[in-house]
Amino acid sequence: MKIKKKFKINIYSLCINKMSIYQSSSVRRIVEPIIDITNNRVEFVLPSNTILSPDMRLLNLGVTTSVADKGYNRFAGTAASVRNVYLTSQGVTVDQLLDANTWIAFKETNKDYKNVVSIGRMKAGHDLGLVYNARTGATDGNQLTAPIAVKTTKTTAAASAKGTLSLGDVLPFLKASSIVPTTIYKDLRLVIEYETDIKKLVTADNVTATILSTPFLSVEEMLDSQFIAQATGAYKGLGFMCIERDILNAPTVLATISGVDNTGSNNVDNSFSLQTRAYDNKYVSRLLIVPKALATDSYEGHSANTVAGGGGLGAVALLKPKLNIVVNGSNKMAGNGAEGYSQIQGLMADTWGDVCVSWQANTVGLFRQDSVYSQHQDFVSYQGYMGINVNEFIQTLSVNLDYQSQFSAHQTSQGEKHLAAQNSAYSIMTFAECRKSIMVQPDGSFMISYM
Repeated sequence: MKIKKKFKINIYSLCINKMSIYQSSSVRRIVEPIIDITNNRVEFVLPSNTILSPDMRLLNLGVTTSVADKGYNRFAGTAASVRNVYLTSQGVTVDQLLDANTWIAFKETNKDYKNVVSIGRMKAGHDLGLVYNARTGATDGNQLTAPIAVKTTKTTAAASAKGTLSLGDVLPFLKASSIVPTTIYKDLRLVIEYETDIKKLVTADNVTATILSTPFLSVEEMLDSQFIAQATGAYKGLGFMCIERDILNAPTVLATISGVDNTGSNNVDNSFSLQTRAYDNKYVSRLLIVPKALATDSYEGHSANTVAGGGGLGAVALLKPKLNIVVNGSNKMAGNGAEGYSQIQGLMADTWGDVCVSWQANTVGLFRQDSVYSQHQDFVSYQGYMGINVNEFIQTLSVNLDYQSQFSAHQTSQGEKHLAAQNSAYSIMTFAECRKSIMVQPDGSFMISYM
């Protein structure tokens, strides 16, 4: 008990000192990239032999398009361009996130409404947080519309709207850190690999897009040499929940006869137990499941050359879904698991908290969406996220999914092409929170391991 108390006092005094130094002896720097390859990757080297704040921000995110005034990705906004993120020290990966833009699309949704609208729309440039707009004329129906105008692209970098990404949102190492000592994490580098799929960048697929050159990294650096030495000596590492990604394939048996004009008797039942090996021998806290449709036209918008949903960054809502997971040979949930949209979304909220989605965005919705959902039809069925608490050390983990495939004879019309997403093979992307630790060795080096 005495040792624990002494430890706490030391850390507390260090934090007090740190706080005062942040206020009086720090400077925020703009770091320019050392490598910047258009539509490919960008790399930054962080200030060395100092103490950095974990509050790091990527600025000047955005794209130019060959035709002006195209909206950014509806779910991820300007950060849709960030596909993979790596933080390395001397070639060792400290933290990383693969398919970061899919995770960003979810996290922008994983907030309360006021944060989605008041902060997310301005900071990220997405189109989430629609509001109800009552009928104003004889022909316009009740609609969900944007409360704030969306950010749009232009043909020049100077004119195109830009956004910001807080790196703590994609690198949990930073979120868990109080300081980042580059006296220990030597040659600390941030690497961003860009997204190139036009459907994931903007809401039009008949343009070319160029990711803006020269994004900037904003970091806060300590200037007090005494504090730098003290903090380096006291730093012993940390534990954090890294975000790991895996992709499973669900080779769906498709429906060949329309199920639109009947009771669904022509629908085809699909049932899969999909084993992931990415989380073996790791402690998993929470699991996020993101189905992605592979069929042509799955993300075709209601009008020609537009993109529905998040263009592949969101989660396609499955028809008549059932969800369970098998951990170390045992079902996590009794009976049929979570069955239907209400149970699955309730489980999702219990696991991940607030989820701000548009009307029917977490369900398949209705046929003839062009006449029913009006202006927000491109959101319907594209936010069907699933989540579950695991909280176990994994030897084996399988995702059990049941759903139906349904063919629509209407999907030949432009406004209904996206119904192909309900009669498709799926890529099931999963994200898991995994316990990790960093321990500083007596010689000043560090070791990373799963806890």
